[in-house]
Amino acid sequence: MTRFLSAILLMLGFATGSSYAQAPGGAATRAAVQANISASFPTNGAGLITAATMRSFLTQFTNSTFFWSSDYVPLSALMPAPANAIVGNATGTTNLVAAIALPSCSGASNALTWQSGAGFGCNTIAATTPANALVGNFSGAAPTSGIGADGMYAIDISNGSIYGPRASGVWPSTAVYTPSSGGGVPNPPAPTSISAVGGLSVSLTIVAPASPLFSAAYVYRVASGGGFAAATYLGSVSGTSGATLTYANSSAVGAWDYYAVSISAAGGMSGPTGPASGTVRAPVFAYATGDQSANITATSSSGLFAAGNAEWLVNGNMSGAAYFNTSALSSAVYLQFDFGTAKIVNEARWYQNSSSAPEGTWQWLASNDGATWTSIGSSFALGGASSSPQTLSTLNGNTTAWRYYRISGVSGSSSASPYVNQIQFQIGS
Repeated sequence: MTRFLSAILLMLGFATGSSYAQAPGGAATRAAVQANISASFPTNGAGLITAATMRSFLTQFTNSTFFWSSDYVPLSALMPAPANAIVGNATGTTNLVAAIALPSCSGASNALTWQSGAGFGCNTIAATTPANALVGNFSGAAPTSGIGADGMYAIDISNGSIYGPRASGVWPSTAVYTPSSGGGVPNPPAPTSISAVGGLSVSLTIVAPASPLFSAAYVYRVASGGGFAAATYLGSVSGTSGATLTYANSSAVGAWDYYAVSISAAGGMSGPTGPASGTVRAPVFAYATGDQSANITATSSSGLFAAGNAEWLVNGNMSGAAYFNTSALSSAVYLQFDFGTAKIVNEARWYQNSSSAPEGTWQWLASNDGATWTSIGSSFALGGASSSPQTLSTLNGNTTAWRYYRISGVSGSSSASPYVNQIQFQIGS
């Protein structure tokens, strides 16, 4: 019987030799198994093993607790598994274990998933984007027209700029928002355009960007071809989003390039738009004679005239009977001439009926707003000349176009004795 049991154990992998030494428990485990088998091996009533009793034994043996060791099975004893697989049951029902393949799922936006009855899978996790926004790396330029939808804004992750909204399938070429390089103040978009018209001076037209960040445009000028880096700041003009702004510059004679830069109320600054080229030509000077009252508005300080008024001096009447009061001169006493637009005046002629009668000392002033005045040349004596007209040559050095010109009292006093007839201006055109 013992030899028969040993044969049974050998067929089942429980050889009585060294194989027991490979499992925890060794000889003790072998003895326990043999004892269990001897105690439970079934026979028929005559003590004989039959097919029925053998089936009963095998069923009992394979299902009984003594068939398995309570200790672990070493990894080295397991059969090899396929690459990139784990052992398990992915069928969704009770079944034999098998190798389950693992998909390649190593991307930064990948996630490993499990589907009952199918095993492992791999999903791509998409970033959540607002319904009206497009996010991408546009390399510092507006997105191409083939992406996005009308009404959308686009965020360029390469520099944080925002473009939009897209309209009629086209993205605006300039950003509506560009982060500043430092300090956290957002920069407005650059002006949409700048154009220049030359002449005696240059008139600039600047179209502000359609952005609430826009507050004003700074204007720069450089000799033609000099580039923005060498440009000189001229001034600024305030405006609102999308507005058309104008700026006049009385440049020296020559060819000039002009640039405009957007400024925000918080101090952010865009890059330049331009250049817009404008040429300033040398003026051709000539005296305007005859009645100039339609072109020049003449006014004076209160109390300067005893008879007539300043308008009589530009009406072309050489026989006019206007004359001054005799009074002390100061900067509060003046004669002013408004030309309507900026003009370059580089000389004047003064007519009075008695050329030798002095009218005190005066100074030429000029302005483009009627409030801030700039002196031109040195002070001069009005009247007292050897002949009439008296040429007022202290204007000769003026090369700037001004709208307003005035003579302002400096010292001495005006005289009531001569009639002051006319004043004529040599104007560049």
